[in-house]
Amino acid sequence: MDKFASLEYAALRDMAPPTARAFLLDVADLVHRFPKLFRAVMALWIPIWQARKILVACRQLSREAAIRVDAEIAASLGPLADAWR
Repeated sequence: MDKFASLEYAALRDMAPPTARAFLLDVADLVHRFPKLFRAVMALWIPIWQARKILVACRQLSREAAIRVDAEIAASLGPLADAWR
């Protein structure tokens, strides 16, 4: 990630640069590696703080493994999952 992007975001949000960088990395991870979870967050069915905990726990997974975890999380939500698959 571009160092200046996180610094600029930190200034805009009045947060510490490391916090801003972590947030932006989590957002990129969410969008690209966990698309179903991303849709659930955008639909306000899962709070961002819960999604971020999942992202941190799965940070070291390969992209393929992350997509499998994303599918399993979606399946575990039962009826809610059908709405955002």
